[in-house]
Amino acid sequence: MFMVLFDGVHSVVHLSSGRLSELRAGKLFIEYRGRRRSSVVSLLAVFFGLTFAQFSAYGQVTVNTVIATFKATQRPVQNITIGNSSSNAAYVLARVERVLDPEDGGNKSEDSEDILVSPKAFSIEPNGQRSVRLLLRKPPPEKETVYRALFVPQDRGFGQEIVKEHQGRRASIRVLTGMGVLIFVEPKVSERKFTWIRNEHSIAFRNDGTLHEELSNGQHCDAKGEDCKPLAGKRVYAGSTYEVKVDGERKVTFLRRSGSAGEFEQMTVEPVGAVQNHAASTVDPTVLTEP
Repeated sequence: MFMVLFDGVHSVVHLSSGRLSELRAGKLFIEYRGRRRSSVVSLLAVFFGLTFAQFSAYGQVTVNTVIATFKATQRPVQNITIGNSSSNAAYVLARVERVLDPEDGGNKSEDSEDILVSPKAFSIEPNGQRSVRLLLRKPPPEKETVYRALFVPQDRGFGQEIVKEHQGRRASIRVLTGMGVLIFVEPKVSERKFTWIRNEHSIAFRNDGTLHEELSNGQHCDAKGEDCKPLAGKRVYAGSTYEVKVDGERKVTFLRRSGSAGEFEQMTVEPVGAVQNHAASTVDPTVLTEP
């Protein structure tokens, strides 16, 4: 059995003979069952020609949200709606893992019982949906912690099968989709301390608070506010840094929010040597500039 993981932006992420637990939030996995392992190589060239949109048409398991947040001031309960877009019954197994390295992409994780999923195993009628409850079983932490709830389909015949021919060889791939929900458990005391240092070649953002800071819709423009180019967004987790390569003479803007439930605000980093405008960043507008 082989799996190819996709996401909605990039092409192929990787090919592995790993476990279904390799599923990540919002990813599509393809399960290949064949007689000979060597045949996978030639088949990949055929199936990589299919777009993600084509594969997503065969999706089964869906969720009504990809992010859930447990706030220290609210009840430790979240309800998630799981759907089945297939014309056959879906059998789903749920589990939770704690993300150990969210700042590095969340590739390291461990199974966790800190959050209870009820029910843990269930079925969904064709084109139906059902509610699943997430229950936090521990008190709020000192610093925000990150988990992932995985809803993994079990192969009981409901997967959509795609048949392809390549160089006279006929093969089929069974497509199953599962979803992951990213879970943030906020600390009992939310401290926001987000700073940056800028020089002629880059900006280094640092988060010394207890919540992650999310940067999105970034761009850098010339002194006239023209010739604007996009900058990649990022979640800067508590205790981590994020460096952006950009010329010191260009103005940088992001939409920024603290935690996953906050409101986005405009944040501006002025060019090196310019007077910083703190009014553009109303939450902890601490700005440092290297000469």
